[in-house]
Amino acid sequence: MFWKPKVKFFQTCFTLLLLTLILFVVIAGNNKLRENTSRLKIEANKIEEENKQKAEAEEKKLSKAAKQQEDASKDITYKGSTVIGSADENRWKNKNWLALGDNITYKLSYQSNVKVSLGMNKVTTDASIGRLMKDSANDVNASKVANEDLITVFAGTADYSLNTPLGTVKDDENTKTFYGALYRTINKLIKLKPDATIAFFTPLKRGAYSVYPVYPAPNRAGVTLGEYAEAIENVCKSYNILVLNLFDESGINRSNISSYTVDGLHLNEAGSRKVSTCISDYLKKIE
Repeated sequence: MFWKPKVKFFQTCFTLLLLTLILFVVIAGNNKLRENTSRLKIEANKIEEENKQKAEAEEKKLSKAAKQQEDASKDITYKGSTVIGSADENRWKNKNWLALGDNITYKLSYQSNVKVSLGMNKVTTDASIGRLMKDSANDVNASKVANEDLITVFAGTADYSLNTPLGTVKDDENTKTFYGALYRTINKLIKLKPDATIAFFTPLKRGAYSVYPVYPAPNRAGVTLGEYAEAIENVCKSYNILVLNLFDESGINRSNISSYTVDGLHLNEAGSRKVSTCISDYLKKIE
């Protein structure tokens, strides 16, 4: 049986060869694993660095916008009334008023009643159907405001109807958003007439009207009517400009909108009286 030792020898060699092959595969696998791990770490570090750079760039952008807004405000000095105090029936006696706005103002829904209530000399209306906030002061110039003691802006509902992007409080007057339009409107009015009292009226709550969005649902820009009203308050407060929140304080809401409007948006006689009273009572308290 001379072949048995040879068989055993070959079996041993085969076993050693197999073990060597397994060891080679294990070592190669470990090397590949280390290589993949190293590559993943490099890629992760690269992504982290890119995200860091993007964050720094965004922070610089926001900082620059804030600085531009701050620099712009340094050139503007608002001298008008900024305080609400006790009612004064004679505060606006024989004074002149420029009323800027959209649909509600265009239809003369409140101006005459307020003028009589406050004993004012004259009210001039500059408004149009569907006027957006960005266009509120388009036609206003130095000669138009020269003799005005009070300038009011009653807008925002058309922006809700026509899907104006909201933006943020960090926008500036060059930004094509509702916030940007507010900054642009206020800056222009203050530059033209820094000693006039400027006051904003937020939009009223509204019902279903034509094909437009219905409060409280957001419009196609994803913005609710309340968010436009809030933006007006935010920007006015940053300038220390007066703002009457008719959205929350007019007493007109979803449950009674049909009693105060002719079509879910435009005021009827009862609505005109209600809003006129709100505005008159507010203006009487301006010191």
